[in-house]
Amino acid sequence: MSIRTIVALAALGVTFASQGALASNGFTPSYNESSGQFHAGALQSGKTRAQVKQELETAKRDGTYVTSGEATLFAPTKVASADVSRDAVKAQLRRWQDNPVTADGYRQVPGEAGFVYSGTAAATTL
Repeated sequence: MSIRTIVALAALGVTFASQGALASNGFTPSYNESSGQFHAGALQSGKTRAQVKQELETAKRDGTYVTSGEATLFAPTKVASADVSRDAVKAQLRRWQDNPVTADGYRQVPGEAGFVYSGTAAATTL
């Protein structure tokens, strides 16, 4: 058997082996007007309808469910309050306003320029 035959058979085997993975996602593509077929059995969830409704109600109650126009999403879970006081945050903001240089060395300037590079910010960090 020549090397060409071995390579061709290996490629053919990989092609047929990958078809099972494509069909298992719940959609089988076709190359005609229908564009493909969905398989309801492959799209089954492990949760019941009641469990999904309960999760939705919980998300609405705790504020992690957000609607925005046509998009609906679950917001990140609320994080516990930080160890930094409000006065410390205000002081940090005042220091930034006095010397507006980012950690990578860009300085905020008024006008259209926005940020310009002014060197490393090692000496001007907050």
